[in-house]
Amino acid sequence: MPGRVDFQWLAGTDLTVECVYQGGKRGNAADDPLAALLPVGNQGGFRYFGSPTKGTVKLVVLYTSGQNVDWPDELDPATGTFTDYGDNRTPGRELHDTQRRGNLIFA
Repeated sequence: MPGRVDFQWLAGTDLTVECVYQGGKRGNAADDPLAALLPVGNQGGFRYFGSPTKGTVKLVVLYTSGQNVDWPDELDPATGTFTDYGDNRTPGRELHDTQRRGNLIFA
């Protein structure tokens, strides 16, 4: 049965399928539950531990709200395939030319 974990208890909590991990209540980026659960940043679609530019990424967390109709990230539950449109959503920009260099993870 899926559970719910309050923000104050996230550090050290095991990840469980369908569990809800609550965000904080400060009203800023520090409320993000992913950064409290895993050693990754709290901004961007690709949140990682390590450096994409140095080739030292050891962990990648993909974040999407699924709400951008122009870039419809999607999970196919039958196959487990996740289609993501990356972190470069500016027409005419080179694929890897992004602020956080997230697309380099896949290079």
